[in-house]
Amino acid sequence: MPTLILADFSKTLTAPTSKTTWSLFKESGLFPADYAAKRDEFFETYRPLELEGDNAMVSEWFGKHLDLLVEYWASGKMADVVHSSLDNETLLPREGLEEFLAYVKDSGTALRIVSSGISELIQKFLALHGAKLSIGFPEKTSSGIYANDLVLHDGTRNVRTPADKLYATASLIDGFDRVVVLGDAPEDFAVPGVRYVEGGKVRGYSLTDETIVPGVAFLGKDASLTDLIDRIA
Repeated sequence: MPTLILADFSKTLTAPTSKTTWSLFKESGLFPADYAAKRDEFFETYRPLELEGDNAMVSEWFGKHLDLLVEYWASGKMADVVHSSLDNETLLPREGLEEFLAYVKDSGTALRIVSSGISELIQKFLALHGAKLSIGFPEKTSSGIYANDLVLHDGTRNVRTPADKLYATASLIDGFDRVVVLGDAPEDFAVPGVRYVEGGKVRGYSLTDETIVPGVAFLGKDASLTDLIDRIA
């Protein structure tokens, strides 16, 4: 079975200064004032509830924002949003991203992006840097993106908040002999029943200012993704 890299997206595969995928639509200037006003209204209503840990309301917030993006035809503007974000330096690749993605492809490693961001935007961004990832996992050990989808699947929309820890589901790592978890927040490492020990099946690498989970190796907030290649190759 191939190796799996289970990676967060924002501030993990992107630069530490990059903004979240949710904020980029307003920042791009490609959407009308009505969109920005409704988006800001949602933020003012739901952000305090997110800080209180009310995950049900955060899920409602994400769902409403996704519906709003569909209303303003965000799917048709996704590539323009990504290019605008690169130009404005609001979404930049982490140093070493293209080398990292090339390593993943050449080594036959599976890469699964697990994020509370927008699937289609993540997909477009990674495509610009050499990776063609599907949304979802068409095969048991395939690469793919597991995040919030604009497109409906079987009449429903996937909504995944940070607190859901859906990317901790055992099925995401089932079938792999070796798993590398890469992230910058505690929830990125919430794989139940797993201890992060060097040499074990699952290894965790943190991209923050400190080691945030026992046994997770600290790479550093400004680390290059080539540092990770050196660790796992």
